Amino acid sequence: MYIYIYYFGVLGVDRDSVEDALDESLAEVGGEVSGAGAGESGGNFDLILPNDVDIQVARDLVSKVLWDFEFPENTRIVSDTDEWLLGGAHNK
Repeated sequence: MYIYIYYFGVLGVDRDSVEDALDESLAEVGGEVSGAGAGESGGNFDLILPNDVDIQVARDLVSKVLWDFEFPENTRIVSDTDEWLLGGAHNK
């Protein structure tokens, strides 16, 4: 399963620290950060997890890290089967 995190604006923390925290959290279920990038309008993190990981477990792991780093509520998290905003709005 792939999960993509899209944030908008300037990230107020070190991106490598976020990657490390995501890697540590996702290791619990065999996942990892597979890529990341940033530009003028924001950035992204690309994650890969085993296909048998429950989407709710993945959501909880990812959201906790993003909340810990105070990502904005409009941060979008998109998976193969689901899409949501960090602030709670569910889009699918």
